[in-house]
Amino acid sequence: FHEERHTGNPHKRFCEDEIFGADIMPFAVHLTGANLASMDPSTTIERAQIIQGDSLKLSLGRAYTHGIQVDMFPTTREAQKTSGERYKVNLRKVTTILMNPPFTKVERGISAYVDMKRFEGICGGEVGLWGHFIALADEFLEGNGIYGAVIPINFLRGRESFKIRKFAFERWTPLYVLKPTFNYGFSEWSEYRDILFIARKGAPPAGHQVKFCLVKQDLTKITRDDSYHIGQRVNAVAHLRSDDLDIQTFPMTYLKERFTNLMWFCGVSDLNHRDILVSFISKFSGSVGKFPAHYFREGYRPVPKGVSSFLFLTRNSEPCRIEEAFLHFDNESFSEIISRTQMGAEYDIEKFALIPTLRTGVGLKTMNIQGKWDYLAKQPYKAMKQVIAASGFKRPDDFDWEIFWSNVDRQTKEVSTNIVVVHRINPYSPNTYLTSFVSSDPISPSNMLNVVQEKDLSRAKAICVLFNSSLFLSQFFILKEESTGRNINVRFYDLEEMQLYPDITKVGKLAAIYDKFGGRKFPCLREQLDIDFDQRYEEFWEFKRSGQASLFNVMKTTVRPTDVRLDFDLAVCRALGVEMSVEDLVTVYGTIVKEMIVTRGLQRD
Repeated sequence: FHEERHTGNPHKRFCEDEIFGADIMPFAVHLTGANLASMDPSTTIERAQIIQGDSLKLSLGRAYTHGIQVDMFPTTREAQKTSGERYKVNLRKVTTILMNPPFTKVERGISAYVDMKRFEGICGGEVGLWGHFIALADEFLEGNGIYGAVIPINFLRGRESFKIRKFAFERWTPLYVLKPTFNYGFSEWSEYRDILFIARKGAPPAGHQVKFCLVKQDLTKITRDDSYHIGQRVNAVAHLRSDDLDIQTFPMTYLKERFTNLMWFCGVSDLNHRDILVSFISKFSGSVGKFPAHYFREGYRPVPKGVSSFLFLTRNSEPCRIEEAFLHFDNESFSEIISRTQMGAEYDIEKFALIPTLRTGVGLKTMNIQGKWDYLAKQPYKAMKQVIAASGFKRPDDFDWEIFWSNVDRQTKEVSTNIVVVHRINPYSPNTYLTSFVSSDPISPSNMLNVVQEKDLSRAKAICVLFNSSLFLSQFFILKEESTGRNINVRFYDLEEMQLYPDITKVGKLAAIYDKFGGRKFPCLREQLDIDFDQRYEEFWEFKRSGQASLFNVMKTTVRPTDVRLDFDLAVCRALGVEMSVEDLVTVYGTIVKEMIVTRGLQRD
C-alpha cells in the first residue's frame, strides 16, 4: 500500500480503506462487515468496502455503491440501487486476494444467474464457477501479488479444469498446495473435497519448486496454535514426514510431466505411502507403458432418461447386481428369458430381440464373464408395452421410435468389445470384487463401464490381468478422483495416465495368467488385501476419533491377504520379469489398506 495511507487508527484504516470484498448473498455481506468490526469493538467503523452483487461483473476503475439487497441473485446494477446511506467503493488492484469461491458446476444452470462468458477464454466452458473466480482474481492482483483460495480438488486433475490449471501454473507461480486427509475439505461441513492453493502472480522462474502438503489433523479439532505452527513449517521446510503434517517439494519440470493429473503428488493420506507405491510402480517401467491414443471410450449411454428400465435385463448372480435394476432374470433358455421386476411381475422376452451387455461390474467375482452377461434390447419385443407401462417411462413429446431403435443399433455396435474396465467404483464396498472383465464373445456394455478398444483377444486377456493386479491398484489410489469420497469415477484420462500397457513380449505370459485365474472367484477387494480389513477399520476410527491413538497404531500388525490375491500378483510379477517377494507385496497391500481406511472414513469439517 502507498505510504500516505499508513496514518490514523490501523484497524479503522484496514476496514475502511485497505480491504475490499464482494459477495452475491446479502447475509454474507452483513457477516463480513460485522466480523471486520468485531476485531476491535472499541473502534467505530463508519463503513466497510464489501460490495453485494455478482463478483464476475466487477471491473477495475469503477465505483460501486455498497448496500444490502433483498433479491437472491441481484445484478451489479441492482446492487447499486440500495436503500439507506450509500457511498462509493472504488475498486483498484490489490496485493493479496483470499477467496473461497462457489463450487457450483456448469450443468446446474448457474449461467442463468451469473456471467459465465467473460472469462471463458481463460478457464474454458466446462469448469465450475470457481475457475472463473481464479481468472477474476488475476485481473485484480498487482504484479507479484499473492493469491490464496479454497478450491475444489479437481483443480489438480481432469479435462474440465485443464485450461484454468494451465493458466495458474504458467501465468502464476504456484507456491503451496495443502490437502486435508481426515476431512473432506477446509470448507465448513463440506462433502466435496477441496484444497488450499497459494500462488504468486507472475510466471514461475527457472528452477521453481512447488510444495505439496498433507494436513494430517482433524480440522474440527485444530487450534489456532496448531494453524500457526503448520503455517510456520509449510513456509520453512522443504521435506517433512510427521504425525500431523507431511511436506514434499517438487520441481515444476516434474509437475509438467504429470500435468494431466497432479494427484500423483498428493493423492494419498500420507506421503510415506506415496513413497512406497511410487517405488513399487517404478519397478515395472521396462515392462509396461502408456496406452495407445483413443484406446478407451464410454460404454452405451441410454437416452432419454428412463429407457434403461425396458432396455436392460440384469442377471441375478448376486443380490447386489439387481438393486437398481428394473428387470432381472435368474436363468435363460435357448429362445427366451423370463424376466422379473422387483414387484414380482414376470415377462417372457424373446432372445432374438436381445444382445449381450454388461450393465454394471458390481457383484462379479470372476474376470471371465463369458456366458454370464446381462442383456440389452436391440429392437422391440412383444412384452415391451407392458414393461414400459409398469416402469412409468413417459416419452418426450419429440420422441421417435424409429430414430430411437436406429440409434440403439448404431451405438451398441460402436461400443462392442471383449474387454471392459469399471467406470464408477466403490473400492471399499463388500460388493466390489474385480475391476476388469473379458468375454470371448463381444458384448456392448453400458456407460457404467469403460470400453477398451482392443480387438486382439490375447492382448485383451493380458490387459484384464493388469487391470486387476496390484500394479493397477497402486496407480489407482495415487491418481484417483477424490471429489466425492467413496464412489470414484475412473475416467479415460485416468486410465491414459497409467503405466499398464504390456510390452508385446509379455502378452502371452499375461494371457496365460488369465487362462489360469479367469474362472476363479475372488473375495471382495478389501478382503483380498486384508482378511481383517473390517476389524482394522473399526478399531482405527474408534481410537482416532477418541484421540487415543496416533496415525495407524492399529496397523502395526501386518495385513493378511488372501491366497488368491498373493498367488495372482506374484504370477503377474514373474510374467513381467520383476522380482518380488511375498513381504514386498504385503507391504504394498498394507499401504493400500491404510489408504482405504482413511478415505472410507472421511468426515465433514
